[in-house]
Formats: sequence, structure tokens, C-alpha cells
Amino acid sequence: MANKKETKTTKEPVVKKSTVKKTAVKKPVKKVTETKVITKIEVKKDELKKTEIVSKKEKVSLKDKLKNFFNSPQPLFVVFIFIILGLLFYNIQYSKHDTIYVGHYTGDNGTVGAIHCFTNHKINVFYATTATYDGEDKKLYAYEIGYYYEDGEDLKPFVIRSGKMDTGVSVKQIINENSYFNISELATSKVKFTEDAMQKMDKLHFVVYGATKKDSDVVDFVIDYPIEFDHIV
Repeated sequence: MANKKETKTTKEPVVKKSTVKKTAVKKPVKKVTETKVITKIEVKKDELKKTEIVSKKEKVSLKDKLKNFFNSPQPLFVVFIFIILGLLFYNIQYSKHDTIYVGHYTGDNGTVGAIHCFTNHKINVFYATTATYDGEDKKLYAYEIGYYYEDGEDLKPFVIRSGKMDTGVSVKQIINENSYFNISELATSKVKFTEDAMQKMDKLHFVVYGATKKDSDVVDFVIDYPIEFDHIV
């Protein structure tokens, strides 16, 4: 009987000790995982708060900058600059449409007092005062007189008059009666004021071609006054 009691007392405490140890080991592991998750969430909230504060500061600074800009004299300078640029653009466009040539000639044998040529791409006007001739006078039986423009080494007629006579007429008389011009023409016509002539209007010559022999078309008398343009608008 004594042997049976000893076996019972030795088995019961072994089972209790093993169960207590297993449960005690699992509890702290759960606490560690919970604290880690909480700290991560708190960090993210702090970062969001910081970004919101920074964005608010940026918005406020932009508003302040705009207020300071419009309260300062800078907008007036900007408007003033745009007005100047607009006027310059208008003047450039206006100058392209309105062109005025002014010229004259003064030489040993004669003069041309004034020449004016105006175009605004709607109407073209050419005006030339009466020329003078102080050289040796001759009688002509045929003549061609007027204004020519340079085309390379040649001269092309712009506005001219011509005539033939049975009796000889003085060169001075022909120039006095035929050298005055006042011509206007619509820009769309392009009879006298051709594109080629308008491009070379600042290279005009006053010319007289004449024949000193009766019933002859051979030119043996020439006057050539190259016009000097002292003002082109």
C-alpha cells in the first residue's frame, strides 16, 4: 500500500508545471505586435499633418504675392510696355501701307525742283515739278520725255510723253511744256504703277531722248538727270 501512494504524488505536479510555462510564453508576443502597429499609424498621421500645414503656407504666400504685385507700381509698367509695343506694331504696319518718296535733282545743265510719289496700296500718286535745261539748246523733230527707273543697267519707262514734229522745236521748250507730271492711279490698275516700278521708285531718272534730224527715229540727243531721294518715308 505504501508503494501505490508514492506513484500518485509524483505524476500530478509534472503536468501542472508544463501547462503554466506554455501559456506564460505566448502572452508577451501579442503585446509587442500591437505596440508596433500603433506606432506606425501615429507616424503617418504626423506626416499628413505636416504636409497640410506646408500646403496652407504655400497658398497664403501666393495670395500675398499677388496682393503685393497689384498694390505695387509694377502692373502700370507692364501695361505701359504693352502700349508701347502696340504702338510700334501699329507704326510698322502703317509704314508698310503708306509710303512716300521725295526727291529732286540739281546739276550743271538743269534742275528738277521736287518729286513726290505716294502709295497706300489703295491709290498711287506721282507728282513732279517742271524741269529746267540750261545746256546747249537744239531743235528736235522727235522726242520722248519723262521718268524712267533703273532695271539693272537699263532704264525702263515709268511715266513718259512722246511726239513728232514736221518742224524742229527747241529742247528747252519741249522740257518746259512736257516735264510736269501729276498722275494718280488705283493700286489695282497697275498700268503705270506696276510692282516692278514701285519696288524701284527710289531709282528714278528724268530723261529726254531726241532726234535732231527730220523724219528720223534715230536718237542722237540725250538728257539724263538721276533723281536724288533725300527723304523716304
